[in-house]
Amino acid sequence: MTYNELSAAYKQLQEEHQNLKHQLTHIVALEREAATILPEAERKIRQETAQKNAILKAIPDLIFIMNDKGIYIASKGNEMNSYQEGDDIVGTSISESTLPKGAIDLILATNQKALDTGEIQHIEYELPAPNHALSRYYESRAIKYSDNLVIRLVRDITDKKKSEERIRLAETHKRAILRAIPDMLFILNERGDCLDFRGNLQAKSFIDPYHVIGTNIENFNMPAHVISWWHEDNQRALESGEIQISDYKVELPDGVYYYETRTVRYTRRQVLKIVRDITERKIAEEKILAEESRKNAILRAIPDMIFVMNEKGDYLDFRGGHGKVFIDTDIIIGSNITDTKMPKEVVETLIEENKKALQTGEIRFSEYSLRFDGGLRFYESRAVRYAKNQVLRIVRDITPQKAAETENKQLLEELQVANEELSSSSEEIRQTLEHTLSLKNEVEQKETFLRKINEDLLNQNRQLSHYSYVVSHNLRAPVATILGLLNLFEMQEMENEESKELLAMLKTASTKLDDVVRDLNFILSETRIVQEQQQVVYFEEETHNILGNLATQIQNSGAIIEYNFDKAPRIWASKTFIHNVLLNLVTNAIKFRANNRTLNLQIDTKIIDEKYICLKVKDNGMGIDLPNQEENLFKLYKRFHPQIEGKGIGLYLVKTQVEIQGGRVELESAENKGTTVKIYFAI
Repeated sequence: MTYNELSAAYKQLQEEHQNLKHQLTHIVALEREAATILPEAERKIRQETAQKNAILKAIPDLIFIMNDKGIYIASKGNEMNSYQEGDDIVGTSISESTLPKGAIDLILATNQKALDTGEIQHIEYELPAPNHALSRYYESRAIKYSDNLVIRLVRDITDKKKSEERIRLAETHKRAILRAIPDMLFILNERGDCLDFRGNLQAKSFIDPYHVIGTNIENFNMPAHVISWWHEDNQRALESGEIQISDYKVELPDGVYYYETRTVRYTRRQVLKIVRDITERKIAEEKILAEESRKNAILRAIPDMIFVMNEKGDYLDFRGGHGKVFIDTDIIIGSNITDTKMPKEVVETLIEENKKALQTGEIRFSEYSLRFDGGLRFYESRAVRYAKNQVLRIVRDITPQKAAETENKQLLEELQVANEELSSSSEEIRQTLEHTLSLKNEVEQKETFLRKINEDLLNQNRQLSHYSYVVSHNLRAPVATILGLLNLFEMQEMENEESKELLAMLKTASTKLDDVVRDLNFILSETRIVQEQQQVVYFEEETHNILGNLATQIQNSGAIIEYNFDKAPRIWASKTFIHNVLLNLVTNAIKFRANNRTLNLQIDTKIIDEKYICLKVKDNGMGIDLPNQEENLFKLYKRFHPQIEGKGIGLYLVKTQVEIQGGRVELESAENKGTTVKIYFAI
């Protein structure tokens, strides 16, 4: 090796030595620095480890690290946790654990879902406890730890579940209580808006319970003064913090109800208002007050004096009657019977009777007399056991009865004398009896005569029915034949004028005869109507039907028809008969109305002397010249206004039918003023 090469190598060695020296110096510096930093780092690591262990020990959760196959990689838990698995499960599979299969499947499924999604998976499940103890509940959360590992935190939530169950039961009980109580509960703000409502939805109330929340009390179905009281109670409750109590009455469509309201401050600007239906209580109180009033009235009305006494004779209570008493009534309560002005023997007798009444429970009777300034008076006294060591004594002044007994005794003596006198007049009595028997025979003969008359009337009625049949069939048949023949004659041409004239006259006469036969048949048939089966007939119902049938005529005439049957709304009669009477009177009023004024027709009924029902029909129509026509009023074929079409049988028919019923017809009328018809139906 040459010098240059050695020189170059030496130079290189010096450079490497210098570099090594620098590196060694740097390493020494680093070692010195490390010697300074390492204790601090170790201290921080120990502190963090201690903190982590404290946290792990403090938290109530069990912590497991599991892989995607369900193998426990690590386990850390709280000693107080009652989870079934222990600390020796690391390296084992969850499938080998004592957990129920359903819980194992659920845990494995959520582990996989946490690995797939990277999201926390949360489940809850129940595990049976050993030794037949109550089951316990757990909450488990799975969190992705690495590609195939999850951290699972398990917490015992049994106490939480129990608390939730207690809360649920408490809420259920509260709702049950709210449903059961009869009160309505409102939460109201200071303006009167309803913020919440609880109550018995079946109770009668003044609100719509399904739409009350959000409604102001101004819109409740209550009187204005009650709403004003609600506002005042709310304001006083908010200001004073004291409970406000009010009661009031509310009239609803289905009746009158009473309510009691209690208002108390709920929050700074809200009140709780409890409303109770006290209708039944009010009614009961009114009944009690009425009963008390009746009892007091009875006590005031009875003539007896009533005392409550103890066995020693002390007066405990007193109700005075109308009798004269022997002690100052203002100081009688609290005094003793020995303080009265009664004789000693009377006092001793009454005390003894009191004791016997208490011992036996039977009513004890006593009679005695007392002398007053106005004379001697007699008393009857009754004692009965009232309560323990108490008797009720009723004292009646029987002075009038005693006087009556004396008077009766005198009357008996007088009656004995009168009896002797009556015995002496027995012959007169016998003769009177014979005369009575004679009168009885005469009455029986008259009854026989009346029965014969009744039978004759029945026969006449049957003959009248037969006559109606003859008129409607036998008589009308020939008339119809004559009219038919006349029509045939008219169809032939006649040259003789005299024959034509005679034929026309014959036809006119035949037509009139046919009209008369028809009218007679109508009258007979209408007369038989009153013999129909009778029933309860309502005037308003029949009038309503008639006005409905005559609606067109009423509208065309412009008539105003008013009726009122409140005083006598119904009658026992033939329904057709009442209908026809009303129809005749209404149609007559419309037909004979005045042309210069609106027809005003008034119909009403009333009871007269409890014997008649009076139907009155009054109009302001044309009227009748009564002074000149009075004798023709109810005759057949009598017409009072020839210019108006009619036959003149209406009033006749009404009068005939009413009289058959045992009633009567009255008519008042003035020409151009109107007519009033009064029909008296026999009750």
